[in-house]
Parts: sequence; structure tokens; C-alpha cells
Amino acid sequence: QNLIIKSFENSVQIDLTSAGNYSINLYSENLKLISSLNLSFLEKGINSIPINFSNLPLGVYFLEIKGVKSTDYIKILLEK
Repeated sequence: QNLIIKSFENSVQIDLTSAGNYSINLYSENLKLISSLNLSFLEKGINSIPINFSNLPLGVYFLEIKGVKSTDYIKILLEK
């Protein structure tokens, strides 16, 4: 999955296939860990995840969404 995010946005919406505890990691294009969030229980369906993009340079990022049963990745293009 790919997302285009504007640099002034402060969250990402993700659609979860199951409810549970999740952790979120944001990586740069060269896979350097930028931030990590341990989220408590999230419901199945669309959830808004707070991430501050305003301090990041424009470019490509990867969002890792880790749950109990699976790990998913989203490619993010951060633009003006």
C-alpha cells in the first residue's frame, strides 16, 4: 500500500483487519528508525495514528504496523 502525505499533516489513517494491540515504526528511505509508537488496543477498521511529519524532510518513508498476528508495511511519499 502506498500513501501520499502532505508535510503539514499530523496523522496517518490505517485500515486494520483485526482489533488488537499494535506498534508503529516509521523508517526513512534508507531504513533508519525515525520514531516508534507502542499503541494500546486499536479497533478493527480505520484508525488515525498520530505522527508529526512537519519536522521531516520531503521524501519516501516506510510505516511498519506490527500486530500480534501480522506485520504490514506502508510506503509513504511525503510532499509539500
